[in-house]
Amino acid sequence: MEIIKVKDNQVVERNISRQKVEREIIALYPNTSFKRPLSDAFLTEHGYFFLQPTQRPAGDVATEGTPVPQSDGTWHQAWDVREFSAEERAEKFEMAKQDALARLNADYEAAMRPLTRTYPEIERESWDQQKTEASAYQAWLDAGSQGDAPATPVLDRILAGRNGADGTETIAELVGKVLKNVEAFVASQELTGCRHRGERLILAAETAEEARAVTWESLAG
Repeated sequence: MEIIKVKDNQVVERNISRQKVEREIIALYPNTSFKRPLSDAFLTEHGYFFLQPTQRPAGDVATEGTPVPQSDGTWHQAWDVREFSAEERAEKFEMAKQDALARLNADYEAAMRPLTRTYPEIERESWDQQKTEASAYQAWLDAGSQGDAPATPVLDRILAGRNGADGTETIAELVGKVLKNVEAFVASQELTGCRHRGERLILAAETAEEARAVTWESLAG
């Protein structure tokens, strides 16, 4: 419990250690021997009080004020309370929305990570081109392979690296694998839609509580 020093009914020092209090009191009686620890009552007789804690009152901003004396001789913790200003309320509301968006995006990335974690970012940048070439090649196969095969420069280079000097994987096999990955990725885009919906709800929220209520679990659960 916090110890305060009171003089002339005014708090002159706060957060004093009991050791310091006892040293200061004992120094007043250089020719007297004391049994330690000194009693609480003896400390109080010399102007040192144990500050009695009080419950934090309701309000947006509550800061501890100057302790106040009570009729029974004790001193109690006091509070200064105020409500947020319009500017503070608007700032905290904006912060709540930004925090909600950050959590939403982090949860979305965690949900998508199993699909993309084995691919480095620079490879993912070529996915659109891989999809375009694989789709065109598969359409050519489905049409009976009439005429010249569509150009697949990106897939050709990937295939060359995959096969090395002695591999046997064909362009048709690679196309099938690419399209399977594309199918899985397309299916996962429902999660992207959930993120979009969550972002829209957060930005449209009218209170901080509404913004915080938009969670990944509530959207994709």
